[in-house]
This record gives sequence, structure tokens and C-alpha cells, in this order.
Amino acid sequence: MTPDGRAIMNVYRAMIKYAAAYSNTPTNNNATFQVLNPFNFREDIARIDWRPGNNHSVIYATSMTTTTPSTRSARLTGPPTYHSDAS
Repeated sequence: MTPDGRAIMNVYRAMIKYAAAYSNTPTNNNATFQVLNPFNFREDIARIDWRPGNNHSVIYATSMTTTTPSTRSARLTGPPTYHSDAS
């Protein structure tokens, strides 16, 4: 075996300790990895469309995204918008 081949085999050997399930057989899918994900993701989106008449509409949209553990928070809020097709 070449030195490069040994290096590649050492990578596989080192990853065995991180496997949730490992079977030392020459078969497919003999290692299962389940890496912990520290992020708890939440996203809330709300939109209200109101058409009081054929030529008028009011739209209100808001969004909130939070991720942890960095506790970043992005908020997109604004006043309702008013659109009129009347000329």
C-alpha cells in the first residue's frame, strides 16, 4: 500500500470514534454519523391583505427570525402600505 493510501485509511480509522453506529464489515452504509446541531431555528411570518374595494388594498407584512446559541434576531416590521388603483 502506498503512503497516500495509508493516509486515506487513517482518516477513515479516525472517524470511527465519531460514528453513532459502526459495523466492521465490507458492506455499504457500515457507519452512521449523527452530528449534534446546536442551532434552534425559528421563523415567524405574517401577512395580512385587505381589499376594502375593487380599487384599494392594504397590505401588512412582518417577519421574525431567531437562531441560537448566538441569539441573533432579525426583525422586519413596518407600517401597513396602502395602494389605490383609482386615478
